Amino acid sequence: MPKEPTVGLLLNRFRNEIKTVLYPFLILSIIQRRGSASRQQIREEISQLTGGTIELETAAHNRLIGRLKKTFGLIEPLGKSQDADAVQYGLTSKGKKLYADALHQVIYPLGDILPLD
Repeated sequence: MPKEPTVGLLLNRFRNEIKTVLYPFLILSIIQRRGSASRQQIREEISQLTGGTIELETAAHNRLIGRLKKTFGLIEPLGKSQDADAVQYGLTSKGKKLYADALHQVIYPLGDILPLD
């Protein structure tokens, strides 16, 4: 008979699964709030906002930034730089629309069901 998973194991799995959706949203949110941000600024702010509970390895973070830029067209570099870490990213019009729609259709309604304490 299989062993029942522990709360710690389930919590870790939940954290990893929620990260796949929440982390990209946090990237868009940070860029929207700041107007622009570099890869490192985004990574540091996500760590600070989540108390370090939602983080990606640097390589995974950078791949996600690339996907948001190239695959989905949600962010774009503002200006050019030889140093990839120094590039500032802004939201495209598609990124702004997705962010606004996600806030109104997904994030704000969560406030009705999540406890505030």
